[in-house]
Amino acid sequence: MSNPTPDNTQLRPLTIERITELFDSQGFNYQVTDGQIQTGFGDVPMQIQLEAGGAFVLFRGMWHASLSEQNAAIANSHISQRHRTTYFPTFYTIQDNDGYQVIADVCLFIGQPGAEGQSAGITDAQLASYLGVFEMLEREISELSEAVTADLS
Repeated sequence: MSNPTPDNTQLRPLTIERITELFDSQGFNYQVTDGQIQTGFGDVPMQIQLEAGGAFVLFRGMWHASLSEQNAAIANSHISQRHRTTYFPTFYTIQDNDGYQVIADVCLFIGQPGAEGQSAGITDAQLASYLGVFEMLEREISELSEAVTADLS
């Protein structure tokens, strides 16, 4: 007896493999490294990972700004303003060998893991709706980078 085909009302555990199946069906380019999906939308590198045993899914976008410390302060001022007016994404700066980079995170609660550590379940329709998070991250990072760049000129 074969398993029934999942529909948009059946809850199934959220896994990296399930996300990559969605990406494959959409023709997206990606790679999986250390349990994280690395991809990009527009000019924005992004990654997806499951946290806390699958209770959360984290979407992360990055602006490779390579800012000096002084320019990072300008970026942080814009970030503070955005945080006063919007809920998502959570922006912050990190320092690496190239300077300061800007990170944007959206962390969504999926649900408590089930019996035997099984990831929380979502429907196929819910999973497909998460593609909107990428569009939002791309737009928000682009808007922030444009605002910061204008102040640096």
